Amino acid sequence: MRKRHASLLSLVGAAGLTGLATELRADPPVDATAQLTTDVAGRIAARYGHPGRCRRAERAGWEGYPLRRCRYAIGGVTAEVELLDVGPARIARWIVGACRSVGAAELASCAEKLRRHVELVSSYLCPVAGVVLEDLDPTEPGVEGYAFRDGVTVKVEGFENGKGGQPTDAAIAAALHAPPQEAMRYARLQSTTREQYRKNGGTVDVGTSAAGERKLAWLEVVRASVRAAWDAPNNELMVAWARAHAQALGAPAE
Repeated sequence: MRKRHASLLSLVGAAGLTGLATELRADPPVDATAQLTTDVAGRIAARYGHPGRCRRAERAGWEGYPLRRCRYAIGGVTAEVELLDVGPARIARWIVGACRSVGAAELASCAEKLRRHVELVSSYLCPVAGVVLEDLDPTEPGVEGYAFRDGVTVKVEGFENGKGGQPTDAAIAAALHAPPQEAMRYARLQSTTREQYRKNGGTVDVGTSAAGERKLAWLEVVRASVRAAWDAPNNELMVAWARAHAQALGAPAE
């Protein structure tokens, strides 16, 4: 498997994990959700439990939600990113909720498959602004930088996505603050596409995944979906992804 956010994930840490399972006791099935919470928390803590250089942050559209601005390094490359502290309890609740929504025959099996997918594509992280360093190009050594907004890769003036090496301070500032010009295809935490959103009943005109048709409204939809799901059993964008992959998750195809 390719490297994914090796040092960025260290910023997640194990803080705040105590008592998370009890938060879910009123949300049946208790055992499935609580066990998955423990599993996700354990994986985060075991792999990425070292503290990072983070501080509290605020951003328009995310008022009242826990954001952290983190300066981190991977392979000698330094960058800054603002992360939404979603936490393992919510991730577990949304995973179980998605498996329930698609009618998975075996809840535990579906949840484990979906958990693995979330870990693979997002490493449980939701960047709302800044630079995410990834090793996505197997032909080039080191990591490349990608600008993010609201859990989606974006194009901004002053930052070149996919470029290796150390980004300048001006490029990092652009990734954090420059207005997005285009929102790319996939929405974290589970890489939902616009097409999956629309097929799941989404009504906002977000364009399509095709180049030149990727409307910025996608960012508003992703942000609104996460906010709506914060204290709810389901994240509709995760449900949308699960419905698009129902058979692989052990659920009836739609």
